[in-house]
Amino acid sequence: MPDNPRIVLFGAPGAGKSSLLGALAQAGQGHGAHGEQFRDVAGGMAELKTQTYQKGPAPTEEELHDYPLAVGPLPPDGGAATATLTDSSGNAAQTILASKNGLPLDKPLTQALLDADAIILVVDASASLDRHVEAMEQFLRLLQSVRGERVEVRGLPVHLVLSKCDLIAKPGDTNSKWLQRIEETKRQLGDRFQQMLKEQAGLPFGSVDLHVTATAVARPALADRPAKQEPLGVAELFRESLRSAETHQEQREHAASRLSLAVSGMSGLVAMLAILAGVLYLARPSAELTALANQIGRVLPSSSPADRLREPLDGRLKELEQIEARPQFKQLSPTLRSEVEQARAEIEQYQQFYKEFQNQVTDPRFAARDDDLDKIEKSLTSFALPEAYAAAWADTKLVQRLQRWRIDIDLMRNAAKEEIAWIQQQIVDGDKLRAQVLQKGLPKDRQEAWLEAVQEYVDRKPRHKNIDRIGPNSSLTYDHVYKLQSVEQARKRWNEKVETVKKLRAAVVG
Repeated sequence: MPDNPRIVLFGAPGAGKSSLLGALAQAGQGHGAHGEQFRDVAGGMAELKTQTYQKGPAPTEEELHDYPLAVGPLPPDGGAATATLTDSSGNAAQTILASKNGLPLDKPLTQALLDADAIILVVDASASLDRHVEAMEQFLRLLQSVRGERVEVRGLPVHLVLSKCDLIAKPGDTNSKWLQRIEETKRQLGDRFQQMLKEQAGLPFGSVDLHVTATAVARPALADRPAKQEPLGVAELFRESLRSAETHQEQREHAASRLSLAVSGMSGLVAMLAILAGVLYLARPSAELTALANQIGRVLPSSSPADRLREPLDGRLKELEQIEARPQFKQLSPTLRSEVEQARAEIEQYQQFYKEFQNQVTDPRFAARDDDLDKIEKSLTSFALPEAYAAAWADTKLVQRLQRWRIDIDLMRNAAKEEIAWIQQQIVDGDKLRAQVLQKGLPKDRQEAWLEAVQEYVDRKPRHKNIDRIGPNSSLTYDHVYKLQSVEQARKRWNEKVETVKKLRAAVVG
């Protein structure tokens, strides 16, 4: 049986590696986005969680510290780990990052990185990125070089993580503005590293497969929502790194198995292999063809629609078009050519339908009348995905937005209905106060109680704040509900009733 996949966290001092593990322990209290649970098998991440959210982060003293992790509920006897997360000392990492001529192979951290099934490179988003990014680029070049010399399997998953994204929020930022800033920083960082990796494209062994992620251990205080000790992107990061580590470990095991099989039969096939080697040498693919195949493997890393169609798509589409235009493309196998052509066609189709969706369907947050909600619902119903991709795109951003907007429309209608009913009751209460004076007169012995009731009435506030969400999983707030014309009219009638009661109070007191 193979060992549990090992994922090593690596970064400069203060980058936030241990805080990510503490945030994972925080995220592990509940279910992840796909229903899984992260379980700290040995209990060692509990202190990291306390340091992250209560005491403040502390540097990792040990050069390496392992944290066994399980995904899913643990049985009563504790169960076994699914993977091993290895935290590393920032000072030990700094020694490696400062190396210019080669990786220090005598360091335990270096050996852990070379033996890892996946690596998480942590960069502090709130710090000056240029210096840290330059060091990370140099490290990746050296890592690929050493792995190539060791004839390691290509495609080692490397997850480049922008940590501490809560610290880049600016005063007055809304949640949407903050997330846009994070995505732009991710894009710039990803483009820079992908350009560096392109320069090393064509490595027969030891290459890395780079993924760029952004995280925050907590949500900052924003203009439209309060601060919250809820991690951003942490569970997703570790879920993706676990999946990629398991896949890479299987590739390594498969490669090792094939090598063992080849060695076991080598003694009887020396002569034949010598002849075969000569034939293969004459028929070997060109360096350009190998580089093109490696480039395709990087551009098409996954069969999952959500991964294939993840943003940004423009850069990937352009690269696929460039691949098809290269002279060596016709020399590839029909299967590989078909994969490239289908991927390009799917991205073009997806972008076309996403653009049509944006042109045809209005976000429910912009609805000003009940009729607007009806029109948006009708446009959602009439918007049809291409039949060839309807099932495959089920987990994409486009389909998720379609589903979320349908839910938002129902939530808006229900919230508006409940709000109007509540406001109507306030108007009825005002009429009752008015009737006590106008119909029967107001005896002096009841005047004080009536005035107190009036004061309570004019002091009443709406049930919800503008920033309150209308549903637990909705991005819409009651500010959007209050802007609906039917609700605005109801609130106007309530305000008029309050003014009427105020004038009546003035007449009674006077």
